[in-house]
Amino acid sequence: MYQVSNELDEARQTSRTEGTDEDLSRELDDVKGDAREASVECQSLRTQYANALSLAARMALTPHHQPEERGPKFPDSPDFSELDRTHLRRWIAQHMMIIRHKPTTFPDKQSKMRYAFHRLSRFALRQILQHVQEHGEIGLTDLSALIQLLEAAFGDPDRVATAE
Repeated sequence: MYQVSNELDEARQTSRTEGTDEDLSRELDDVKGDAREASVECQSLRTQYANALSLAARMALTPHHQPEERGPKFPDSPDFSELDRTHLRRWIAQHMMIIRHKPTTFPDKQSKMRYAFHRLSRFALRQILQHVQEHGEIGLTDLSALIQLLEAAFGDPDRVATAE
């Protein structure tokens, strides 16, 4: 585009010589061809620019860390709602395995507690529901505090005797 503009300025500054209609027609066709080429090149540059912007936006949204080590896929931990005290220990162990297996999925305390909350139902859910705040945060210090509440309500008070 810059070259066409320079040629146009140069043509305006030089004296005009008369040419035949055929010469003018050829020159006009050349100018039109140059304009088409410039238009195609401009469109190509626009597409490249849009692709670069899209790629930059995706890279900005991608966390800058090593990809999570993928091992065998674990199913979600089962829901816990039962009053059978032996099931709580199993649920806690399975729940902790899932959280440790996917550290990027559960990067902070709230995400870990929300996952545990999501896996509770019936009686156990009611035990933790009172700690859920209006804005969706769970009003406990961390996952250990949530587990301690569940153990106090549903845990086995005498694990040694139960094991025997």
